[in-house]
Amino acid sequence: MVGTYLQTKNPASAGFFVACNSAACLDPAMLRFNDRGHLTKEGKSMRSTPLARTSRAAAVMLMATLVPLLACAAEPLEGDYRRASVQPVEVSPLGANQIRIRYSMPGETLFHSPGVDYRSADGTLQIAIRRCGIKDSGCTVTAKATSPKDDPWRPVVVLPYRGEKIMMMYSDGQQQVVPAPPAAGSR
Repeated sequence: MVGTYLQTKNPASAGFFVACNSAACLDPAMLRFNDRGHLTKEGKSMRSTPLARTSRAAAVMLMATLVPLLACAAEPLEGDYRRASVQPVEVSPLGANQIRIRYSMPGETLFHSPGVDYRSADGTLQIAIRRCGIKDSGCTVTAKATSPKDDPWRPVVVLPYRGEKIMMMYSDGQQQVVPAPPAAGSR
Protein backbone atom coordinates (compact mmCIF):
# COMPACT_ATOMS: atom_id res chain seq x y z
CA MET A 1 0.00 0.00 0.00
CA VAL A 2 1.29 3.48 -0.82
CA GLY A 3 0.12 6.84 0.40
CA THR A 4 0.88 10.43 1.26
CA TYR A 5 0.39 12.80 4.15
CA LEU A 6 -2.38 15.25 3.42
CA GLN A 7 -1.36 18.90 3.49
CA THR A 8 -4.42 21.08 3.84
CA LYS A 9 -5.59 24.33 5.37
CA ASN A 10 -8.52 22.47 6.91
CA PRO A 11 -7.42 21.77 10.53
CA ALA A 12 -9.81 18.82 10.80
CA SER A 13 -7.96 16.96 8.06
CA ALA A 14 -4.40 18.19 8.57
CA GLY A 15 -1.91 15.47 9.34
CA PHE A 16 -3.92 12.55 7.99
CA PHE A 17 -2.24 9.80 6.02
CA VAL A 18 -4.05 9.04 2.78
CA ALA A 19 -3.67 5.42 1.80
CA CYS A 20 -4.43 3.91 -1.59
CA ASN A 21 -3.36 0.99 -3.75
CA SER A 22 -1.72 2.86 -6.62
CA ALA A 23 0.96 5.49 -7.02
CA ALA A 24 -1.53 7.67 -8.93
CA CYS A 25 -3.13 8.81 -5.67
CA LEU A 26 0.07 10.53 -4.53
CA ASP A 27 -0.69 13.62 -6.60
CA PRO A 28 -1.98 16.14 -3.99
CA ALA A 29 -3.60 18.24 -6.74
CA MET A 30 -6.01 15.39 -7.38
CA LEU A 31 -7.24 15.15 -3.76
CA ARG A 32 -10.48 16.99 -2.88
CA PHE A 33 -13.11 17.03 -0.15
CA ASN A 34 -16.70 16.28 -1.14
CA ASP A 35 -19.79 18.11 0.17
CA ARG A 36 -19.88 15.85 3.26
CA GLY A 37 -16.25 16.61 4.16
CA HIS A 38 -14.88 13.25 3.02
CA LEU A 39 -11.63 12.99 1.09
CA THR A 40 -12.09 11.94 -2.51
CA LYS A 41 -9.97 11.46 -5.63
CA GLU A 42 -11.75 11.82 -8.94
CA GLY A 43 -15.10 11.10 -7.29
CA LYS A 44 -13.93 7.96 -5.45
CA SER A 45 -13.89 7.83 -1.67
CA MET A 46 -10.52 7.19 -0.04
CA ARG A 47 -9.52 5.78 3.31
CA SER A 48 -7.65 8.08 5.72
CA THR A 49 -5.93 7.23 8.98
CA PRO A 50 -5.07 9.76 11.69
CA LEU A 51 -1.45 10.18 12.70
CA ALA A 52 -0.11 7.95 15.42
CA ARG A 53 -1.28 8.58 18.98
CA THR A 54 2.28 9.34 20.04
CA SER A 55 2.34 12.32 17.67
CA ARG A 56 -0.89 13.62 19.13
CA ALA A 57 0.38 13.06 22.67
CA ALA A 58 3.53 14.99 21.81
CA ALA A 59 1.43 17.85 20.44
CA VAL A 60 -0.67 17.93 23.62
CA MET A 61 2.46 17.97 25.79
CA LEU A 62 3.92 20.80 23.69
CA MET A 63 0.74 22.85 24.08
CA ALA A 64 0.70 22.19 27.83
CA THR A 65 4.24 23.57 27.99
CA LEU A 66 3.67 26.63 25.79
CA VAL A 67 0.33 27.86 27.15
CA PRO A 68 1.71 28.81 30.60
CA LEU A 69 4.58 30.65 28.91
CA LEU A 70 2.14 32.70 26.86
CA ALA A 71 0.14 33.53 29.98
CA CYS A 72 3.27 34.95 31.61
CA ALA A 73 4.11 37.15 28.62
CA ALA A 74 2.11 40.12 29.93
CA GLU A 75 3.76 40.11 33.37
CA PRO A 76 6.59 42.59 33.90
CA LEU A 77 10.14 41.30 33.88
CA GLU A 78 11.85 41.03 37.23
CA GLY A 79 15.56 41.69 37.57
CA ASP A 80 18.02 39.48 39.41
CA TYR A 81 20.01 42.32 40.98
CA ARG A 82 19.05 44.97 43.49
CA ARG A 83 19.15 48.49 42.04
CA ALA A 84 22.09 49.63 44.18
CA SER A 85 24.22 46.62 43.14
CA VAL A 86 24.48 47.60 39.46
CA GLN A 87 24.67 51.40 39.68
CA PRO A 88 25.46 53.50 37.84
CA VAL A 89 23.31 52.31 34.91
CA GLU A 90 23.87 54.43 31.80
CA VAL A 91 21.49 54.39 28.82
CA SER A 92 22.56 56.22 25.67
CA PRO A 93 21.42 56.27 22.02
CA LEU A 94 23.53 54.35 19.54
CA GLY A 95 22.49 55.29 16.02
CA ALA A 96 18.88 55.73 14.99
CA ASN A 97 17.44 52.38 16.12
CA GLN A 98 19.62 51.16 19.01
CA ILE A 99 20.52 52.00 22.58
CA ARG A 100 23.60 51.16 24.59
CA ILE A 101 23.24 50.15 28.22
CA ARG A 102 26.24 50.09 30.54
CA TYR A 103 26.00 48.89 34.12
CA SER A 104 28.27 47.83 36.99
CA MET A 105 28.70 44.13 37.63
CA PRO A 106 29.29 43.31 41.30
CA GLY A 107 32.51 41.43 42.06
CA GLU A 108 31.20 37.98 42.99
CA THR A 109 33.13 34.73 42.93
CA LEU A 110 30.26 32.39 42.04
CA PHE A 111 28.04 34.62 39.87
CA HIS A 112 28.32 36.85 36.80
CA SER A 113 26.04 38.85 34.50
CA PRO A 114 25.90 37.43 30.96
CA GLY A 115 23.59 40.23 29.77
CA VAL A 116 19.97 41.31 29.94
CA ASP A 117 16.48 40.10 29.15
CA TYR A 118 14.23 42.66 27.53
CA ARG A 119 10.67 42.93 26.30
CA SER A 120 8.83 45.68 24.46
CA ALA A 121 5.08 45.94 25.09
CA ASP A 122 2.55 48.76 25.20
CA GLY A 123 5.12 51.45 24.42
CA THR A 124 7.50 50.39 27.20
CA LEU A 125 10.85 48.63 26.86
CA GLN A 126 11.48 46.61 30.03
CA ILE A 127 15.09 45.63 30.71
CA ALA A 128 16.23 43.22 33.44
CA ILE A 129 19.92 42.61 34.17
CA ARG A 130 20.53 38.89 34.63
CA ARG A 131 22.67 37.12 37.22
CA CYS A 132 23.85 33.56 36.61
CA GLY A 133 26.03 31.07 38.41
CA ILE A 134 29.47 30.67 36.85
CA LYS A 135 28.82 26.94 36.34
CA ASP A 136 25.22 27.37 35.10
CA SER A 137 25.42 26.34 31.43
CA GLY A 138 21.64 26.68 30.99
CA CYS A 139 21.54 30.37 31.82
CA THR A 140 20.43 32.32 28.75
CA VAL A 141 19.71 35.99 28.05
CA THR A 142 17.96 37.75 25.19
CA ALA A 143 20.89 40.17 24.72
CA LYS A 144 24.47 39.27 25.62
CA ALA A 145 26.80 41.73 27.29
CA THR A 146 30.34 42.49 26.19
CA SER A 147 32.99 43.59 28.65
CA PRO A 148 35.36 46.33 27.49
CA LYS A 149 39.02 45.46 28.10
CA ASP A 150 39.65 48.78 29.83
CA ASP A 151 36.76 48.27 32.32
CA PRO A 152 35.64 44.59 32.55
CA TRP A 153 33.37 45.29 35.54
CA ARG A 154 31.19 47.64 33.41
CA PRO A 155 29.52 45.40 30.76
CA VAL A 156 27.83 46.92 27.70
CA VAL A 157 24.64 45.68 26.00
CA VAL A 158 23.21 46.98 22.72
CA LEU A 159 19.44 46.68 22.19
CA PRO A 160 17.02 47.60 19.40
CA TYR A 161 15.05 50.75 20.19
CA ARG A 162 11.90 52.26 18.67
CA GLY A 163 11.34 55.29 20.90
CA GLU A 164 9.63 53.47 23.78
CA LYS A 165 9.73 54.48 27.42
CA ILE A 166 12.62 52.54 29.03
CA MET A 167 12.16 50.87 32.42
CA MET A 168 15.00 49.14 34.25
CA MET A 169 13.62 46.21 36.23
CA TYR A 170 15.37 45.28 39.50
CA SER A 171 14.66 42.71 42.20
CA ASP A 172 13.72 45.57 44.55
CA GLY A 173 11.65 47.66 42.12
CA GLN A 174 11.83 49.45 38.80
CA GLN A 175 13.21 52.72 37.51
CA GLN A 176 12.18 54.78 34.49
CA VAL A 177 15.32 55.98 32.69
CA VAL A 178 13.94 57.27 29.35
CA PRO A 179 12.40 59.74 29.25
CA ALA A 180 14.19 60.89 32.37
CA PRO A 181 11.74 61.38 35.22
CA PRO A 182 11.39 64.98 36.44
CA ALA A 183 13.75 65.97 39.24
CA ALA A 184 12.26 66.05 42.71
CA GLY A 185 10.83 69.45 43.60
CA SER A 186 10.84 70.79 40.01
CA ARG A 187 7.72 71.58 38.00
